[in-house]
Amino acid sequence: MQVAADEHWPLPTTEMQPALELASTLTRADMGVLMLHHDGADALLPAACVGLSDEDRDAIGAQRSGVGPFGQAIAERRRIVIRDAPREAPTFVPLIDRLGIRTMEIQPLIGASGQTVGALGLMFRQNRTAKKQRAHMVDLTTSLLTSAVMQARMRHAAERQRLEAEQHGRAKVQLMARLSHELRTPLQSIAGYI
Repeated sequence: MQVAADEHWPLPTTEMQPALELASTLTRADMGVLMLHHDGADALLPAACVGLSDEDRDAIGAQRSGVGPFGQAIAERRRIVIRDAPREAPTFVPLIDRLGIRTMEIQPLIGASGQTVGALGLMFRQNRTAKKQRAHMVDLTTSLLTSAVMQARMRHAAERQRLEAEQHGRAKVQLMARLSHELRTPLQSIAGYI
């Protein structure tokens, strides 16, 4: 079990790891990677993986929409099945050769309002893919994972807005206190003259 060290995900990668392990187990995949969309980089970055070393995870690297199998799954918003990985996924040839990957399945993670959340990649050393019933269970797993990430993003945004509102409120109180103090001195002098 390998988890990325990046801290920019709304949900800790250790909490997403069981979903990746479940999808890998259901499909009997030899390896799996969970790619999450990073708004700052505008790309999919590996967040968690199963059966891959840190070096292998880093070799996957950032994936942009429309480029490579992960990008194709995101751009087309559908599950991509690669039956001959060495020929159909040229961007991953060094990794494919090193790990002996024969087939790949990539399931995009798309939020309810159409935003890109990420992609789940399952890799097999044999020429096989998930059976129809198991693929359906993976779809359900990715739906739950997508929902969890979206809820975490909304919770993170709400917390940020709450902190900003608190800071705004404190600044307003400080301004009123300073304004009250600054007005009190001249008004007391004027009242004394009257």
